[in-house]
Amino acid sequence: MNLTIPYDKILSIARQLAKSNYWQALYAQAKELGGLYLFENNRNFTELQIYFLSQLSFYNSLYIDIYMGDVSEKVLEHEIYEDAYSYYKSWKRKKEKKYKKATVPDEKITDYHKDKKAVVNQNQWVFTKIKGQK
Repeated sequence: MNLTIPYDKILSIARQLAKSNYWQALYAQAKELGGLYLFENNRNFTELQIYFLSQLSFYNSLYIDIYMGDVSEKVLEHEIYEDAYSYYKSWKRKKEKKYKKATVPDEKITDYHKDKKAVVNQNQWVFTKIKGQK
């Protein structure tokens, strides 16, 4: 008997599994220990395995956000809410990155450096002695 399942149904099942406490616990341990393998193969993942891992990561992040009080548990009631929250987080992250890029200068100048007419980038800043400090 040849049984075929539509690909969208397989993705839906993978998503439900990734959301489950069992797989979330395994994922958390795999991240923490770095040696727990979720699949028999540990490289050259299939498209489905990559999708499953991305869903594990998404739900892990979502559960953390729920625990931290950033979002209500109601978001777990429907996949549309989960997707909307994912979109919102992505948009918020891009907005913060854009804001940070616009407000954080790439170079810092101190009084010491103004006297020397030198500009120090952020990597050098850590190793630069500021005038008046020991």
